[in-house]
Amino acid sequence: MVTPLSTRSPLDLDGIARAALALVDEGGLAALSMRKLGARLGVEAMTLYHYVKRKDDLLDLLVERAVLPGPEGTEDAGLDWRERLAGYARRLRAALLAHPGLLPLLMSRPARSKAALAQFALALSSLAEAGFDVAEAYCLLNGLTLMVLGLVAGEVNPPLPEGPPADQAKAEADYRAILAPLLGGEAAFARRHDRIFELTLGAFIAGLGKGDTHPFHRDMGAERDRGRDAHCPDIQGRHNISSSSPAKRRRTLRTQP
Repeated sequence: MVTPLSTRSPLDLDGIARAALALVDEGGLAALSMRKLGARLGVEAMTLYHYVKRKDDLLDLLVERAVLPGPEGTEDAGLDWRERLAGYARRLRAALLAHPGLLPLLMSRPARSKAALAQFALALSSLAEAGFDVAEAYCLLNGLTLMVLGLVAGEVNPPLPEGPPADQAKAEADYRAILAPLLGGEAAFARRHDRIFELTLGAFIAGLGKGDTHPFHRDMGAERDRGRDAHCPDIQGRHNISSSSPAKRRRTLRTQP
């Protein structure tokens, strides 16, 4: 049913994104269609095409709204690169936990809207200013994003045996009975995903600041010396993101901003 014109709120991209996100929150991505979205907003589905040309554009809008503010939020001003990376990872996890229905979308669809790519470019710039090679910074940001997606996937979709709900509930209860004492009690069991996330995030970021003796630095240096840094494409899908001289491409990562 379409809402009468006099009771409608003016349409804009933010309102469309909020309504689409509400549909995904209620029923997952399968619940999102232009017809259902139009009904939620009180307009015909064809009206939405004045704002988004196709459903793919709508999905891009959802990804953009899920990751913005992106790797470089305004709250990161004045922080060093380690704190900025950690802030990005925590914001992404919080957004995914708030809207777990978006997880399959983010795992299968890169953030490619202009706004999302602008945020990504800001993060690349801040890492480059800290001494990271641009191609390496790109790989690190993507690796960090994939790490967060994987951790959240395990958090919101824990593996359970196939079968009726009663069998799944028993399996979960057995798992809790074994693991909770090992972790220090029920409270620690309930917070286990927070601890897993923070320990993994800390290890990821700490591993980037070990200096030239760290395996990451040695391996990346060897990759560049063999001319294999093209294995990591840039955000346009091209290769050889760095056109600098071989000497510049052999720069090692600095350990301080």
